[in-house]
Amino acid sequence: MIKKFMLFIGITALFSACLFSFLFYLFWNPSDVRPDTITFYLKIPEVIKKVELFNPITSPLYGVSSSDGEKVGSTDVYYESKAPLSDLVVELTENGAKCEEFENRIFVCDFAWADGYMRQTTLTTKESSVGIQETIIGDM
Repeated sequence: MIKKFMLFIGITALFSACLFSFLFYLFWNPSDVRPDTITFYLKIPEVIKKVELFNPITSPLYGVSSSDGEKVGSTDVYYESKAPLSDLVVELTENGAKCEEFENRIFVCDFAWADGYMRQTTLTTKESSVGIQETIIGDM
């Protein structure tokens, strides 16, 4: 009787651990994910992996934000580039983006992208580089 009870306890604990792990994975929204990690392959959607990086000088960091009720999901990548800000703005507008300049030479460029997604690119001037935040908005 005790062996059956211990077996039941063991199976219940194993099932609980598996259920917790599955739910954690399902609702986990990782950030600052490097391309050389297992998380990159497991959680980062293909749509953001297809974004062309403009002459990166830092390793790109990826993130995911799941949809939640009315909120639409998004995924993003951040990196720094040596490309001149003016060249980046020209490149984006030639590809159909509408760019708007804000204070301190910050540009936000929006455009429709592949498969019904929206793409938003934020360019921020740094001391010797440009910070680039690419965000793809849509249900992943």
